[in-house]
Amino acid sequence: MNLLINICCKINQNLKDNRLFIGKVIALILVILSVFYAIYEVKDLRRNSTISVARIYDLSFTKGVSKNAHYEYYFKGERYRGGVRLKTHTNKKILNKFFEVKFSKENPRNSEIDLAIEVKDTNRIKRANFSIN
Repeated sequence: MNLLINICCKINQNLKDNRLFIGKVIALILVILSVFYAIYEVKDLRRNSTISVARIYDLSFTKGVSKNAHYEYYFKGERYRGGVRLKTHTNKKILNKFFEVKFSKENPRNSEIDLAIEVKDTNRIKRANFSIN
């Protein structure tokens, strides 16, 4: 009887070890895929990028720790949105202001906003499909 119990315990332990191993492999695969996707996005922006104008339409906080800026821009008449984590303590002075945005012509959702380059040229803003009040 003890032998049967020991065998069942060993089988149960092996199943737990296998599940743990499979979980680790799946997690590793997800990390690798995430890295490759990030590399793809960077290369896509380098090869297929164009520059336009984006407007910051919202600021939000993530669990009170980081501040995020949400922006919108237009490409071929269609609106796209993006977001960026703000690295420095930025107040609402950027809200509803316009900045340069670089995005991929092949995948316009792939974008980067440059908060160091504010766009104040009203003609350029209008050409980017924004109306100025």
